[in-house]
Amino acid sequence: MQDTCTKYVRVTVEKADGTILVDEKPGDEPLFVFRGQDALAHWALEAYANALRVAGVPAPFVTHIEAHIEEFRQWPDQKTPD
Repeated sequence: MQDTCTKYVRVTVEKADGTILVDEKPGDEPLFVFRGQDALAHWALEAYANALRVAGVPAPFVTHIEAHIEEFRQWPDQKTPD
């Protein structure tokens, strides 16, 4: 069974030393990434999950997002963005 929550996105991530972790990008489509260390990220993900529910998005996708919310909440060494 195909994972319907993950489609065709790959992101270019470059570390400060220039190391490329992933070397593909999703074309010209805008993309926004939250990191676990962002102490405010779970709030944004919770708002997104609520919007998904209101829009009638299938429950498995909402559950997938909610699992990530909990991971963000429990991430150690969180900080506000600098």
